[in-house]
Amino acid sequence: MLAKGEPLPVSFANRVIYYVGPVDPVRDEAVGPAGPTTATRMDKFTDMMLEQTGLIAMIGKSERGPAAIEAIRKHKSAYLMAVGGAAYLVSKAIKTAKVVGFEDRAWKRSTSSTWSTCR
Repeated sequence: MLAKGEPLPVSFANRVIYYVGPVDPVRDEAVGPAGPTTATRMDKFTDMMLEQTGLIAMIGKSERGPAAIEAIRKHKSAYLMAVGGAAYLVSKAIKTAKVVGFEDRAWKRSTSSTWSTCR
């Protein structure tokens, strides 16, 4: 979308993105277990996202490759490595979630969430 000059379905300006592999919610949950997913697969998009969207940081699982590390350094951004195995606890901090883009691609859709303070 960015390469075509199209707007993204949500603004990333001054936001942090959490690379998550969500599971469908059960009962009154906003989301199901929300464990981090491997961020390395996003390395090829890191420079573009930081340069063109105003994204300030990323949270994911595993280390980043050299190109992503350089992009993070260049844009004075941050990468926070999430702890695996805390998917249930993370899901309890997410109070609301709504689809904001790519509804036709359930496993790739974008969601916007409201989180409570994690303690």
